[in-house]
Amino acid sequence: MLDPGKGPKPQPGQFANVKYKGSNLEGETFDSGVYPIQVGMGGSIKGFEEGVKQLAKGGKPKVFVPSMLGYGPRGSEPKIKPNQVLVFDLEVLDISNTRPQQQPMMPVDTTSAAH
Repeated sequence: MLDPGKGPKPQPGQFANVKYKGSNLEGETFDSGVYPIQVGMGGSIKGFEEGVKQLAKGGKPKVFVPSMLGYGPRGSEPKIKPNQVLVFDLEVLDISNTRPQQQPMMPVDTTSAAH
């Protein structure tokens, strides 16, 4: 079920403070917490940000992220296997122009880094 919330969606440069739980298709949780994502700045995997951009404050969806918008063929072992589909239960707590007080807890996408 998708509840997109009410009001404006986050714009590039704004912060969406998001409560999340990430799991795989088998329902095994790999991470959870609260993450202040700055929209358009590349601070998370692409599928997570794309989901958040569709939501207003109070939005509570379940977002399915295909591997190519997640961690791709490299995965993020040991918790996320290569080519794994991710599922995020999200809740947008707030949208603002300044970073919330919490520190980021969501792992960043390192698959595009040069090796």
